[in-house]
Amino acid sequence: MKKTLLVCSAFLMGFCALAQENIYTLPLKSSGKKVRIALEEQRQLTSRASKDSEPLFINKTQIVFSAEDESGQADLILYSLDKNKFTNISMTKDRQEALPKMTDCGFYVSSLTQDEEGLQRLYLYPTNLAEPELLYDDLHPLLDYCWYDNHAVLSLGGEQPRTLYARSRENPILLATKALSHLAYRPKSTHISYLEGDQLFVLEIVENAIPALYTRMPEGTTAYRWLSPKLLLAANAEGSTTAMKRMPTGRYSAGRCLRRLGNYRISCTGKSRPFSIQWKGVRGM
Repeated sequence: MKKTLLVCSAFLMGFCALAQENIYTLPLKSSGKKVRIALEEQRQLTSRASKDSEPLFINKTQIVFSAEDESGQADLILYSLDKNKFTNISMTKDRQEALPKMTDCGFYVSSLTQDEEGLQRLYLYPTNLAEPELLYDDLHPLLDYCWYDNHAVLSLGGEQPRTLYARSRENPILLATKALSHLAYRPKSTHISYLEGDQLFVLEIVENAIPALYTRMPEGTTAYRWLSPKLLLAANAEGSTTAMKRMPTGRYSAGRCLRRLGNYRISCTGKSRPFSIQWKGVRGM
């Protein structure tokens, strides 16, 4: 099996403490139970002085990422790996685009936007570069979200924190009476997962579901990503990435640290569907 990682590095430049972030591709190779990141085969995609972050595969040859200009304005950029071509998806001066994610249908890239007054909205950007569609403008503050069955799971803060499954706009399903972080869909299941400290929980997409402890993650885990229903990549703030595979006994076997990658965001794609990981701990996250 061969997959590809997208990584976004971060480091400081000079005395102005400007965080420069660039995007690279790295092959993720596995043989049997062994998984390896081929750091020696990295390919740099961007090299700007400004910040390019949150890379996301939308298919095998195209990625979307959030790019800042010199003024700090963030827009979405589409990059074609096979053509080495950059295309602007959004060119908005009145709002910032962040947290791009792929909808289940594969026709849209969603994005959490924030306008000049601080109001947050969820937009859908068609992958054919048609006009974007406003999905939600009445949910604030929106802290995190993911997709399940072409409907959004929304984590909301404020005075009444809660996590909702927006199966219906008029009657969303209340999943939790608190805001959940690091939301992700567990492939081929009816679960979403979330992270609390070093513990990974799964939650059924039903009203008043009781969360179940799925596994204990490696110490200091700040991000994770499902590569399959039983295979995870876990990452900590120091940049160590660990492969974790669920065994027939139901327990997880945490493999050794794959590579120390530094302060990265990672996105992974394979034959079946795109995968992505949102890395925390970098300026602007």
